[in-house]
Amino acid sequence: MTDVSPFESEFKAEVRSHGSQLVSKDKVSLSHGSDTEIGGFVKGTPPARVAFQAESIESSTFTASCSCPMNAKSSFCKHVWAVLVQAIAERPDFFSEKISIEKKNSSSPKEAETSRIQSEAKKRASDYRKAQYQKQKSHSKAKKTGESVPSESKLPSTTPDAVSEAIQYFKTNGFFLDEEVSESGLGEAKRKLSRVFHPDKGGTHEETVELNLHSETIQKFLRG
Repeated sequence: MTDVSPFESEFKAEVRSHGSQLVSKDKVSLSHGSDTEIGGFVKGTPPARVAFQAESIESSTFTASCSCPMNAKSSFCKHVWAVLVQAIAERPDFFSEKISIEKKNSSSPKEAETSRIQSEAKKRASDYRKAQYQKQKSHSKAKKTGESVPSESKLPSTTPDAVSEAIQYFKTNGFFLDEEVSESGLGEAKRKLSRVFHPDKGGTHEETVELNLHSETIQKFLRG
């Protein structure tokens, strides 16, 4: 395939017109290329850099990106069209099997900031769990060495599998309910973990559902 017709539908008419003018004014140059990549430079104020990439020379689709502000929008810009026209003329082998063009996925500044905030929230949640685990571990150690700890009702030595699984769930998250448990203690553990698993803190809906399920299992068991 050595013409632009397969890709025209992805560009607005005015974009194709402006891009073609850039080519006719000799504003476009190709900086590098290979079987799977083509780089283009478009003179202007400001200048723009365009990149085409394909998984392989046999791929029917390739991606396009541009350094100009228009690249953040859903439609292609004039620079991509200009480099496309120039590249098809100079590097036809790259397009021999290509029948479609797609925008290269890239995060907007807002998306990048959202991702950063979520990442930091998840780290805080992870740090909290580790700290809580160590706190409960120290509490367990103190209990074994005879130090004073709050008296709570104990679970029987044999419990249903669902209850054992729920207890292990809380233990993994830093609450040793197999050693001491009460409805108030269970409520406190649930309240703290609810904060950790809240979406605003980096948690997920699935984590909240799982927390509620295990909490209800233990609560029903305690109430007999």
